[in-house]
Amino acid sequence: MNSMFIICIDITHRFALRCPSCHIGNTCFLDEYIEFMSEKTLTRIIDTVKDQVEITGIGLYNWLSPFLHTNLPQLIQAIRFRYIPCGVSTSLNTNRNLEDILLAKPTSLYVSIMIFFKNVLKKTSRWKHRECEDKLN
Repeated sequence: MNSMFIICIDITHRFALRCPSCHIGNTCFLDEYIEFMSEKTLTRIIDTVKDQVEITGIGLYNWLSPFLHTNLPQLIQAIRFRYIPCGVSTSLNTNRNLEDILLAKPTSLYVSIMIFFKNVLKKTSRWKHRECEDKLN
C-alpha cells in the first residue's frame, strides 16, 4: 500500500450554526434528519477503506458538527483502538459531553473561534450571538 489518506467523515446530519454562506447551513432538507452515524457503520467504513489504502488520520468533521453526536467519545475510541489518529472540531457553542470527549483522547481538537467575534457572527449566522454565549455557559 503506497497510497496514504486522511479521511474526513461527517458523523451527524446536524450543524451547530447556520451560516448563510454555507451550502450545508442553507440546506433545508437536513432539518428533517436527526440521525447520528452508529459506531458499527463508522467502523465498517474505516475497515473497508483501511483495506484499500493506508489511513494516516481521520477527522470526524467536514461540514457538520461532531460535538452534537451523542456517542462521540465512543466513536473516537473506536478509531483510536485501530491506532489511527482522530481529530474533532467544535465551535464551542455546545459543551455537552466535553469531559468525556477529551477523555476519549482525540489526537487533535480544532476550535472555530468565529463565535467569539460578535460582529462577524451577527452577519454570518442565523443564530443570535447571545444564544451562543448562553450555550457556552
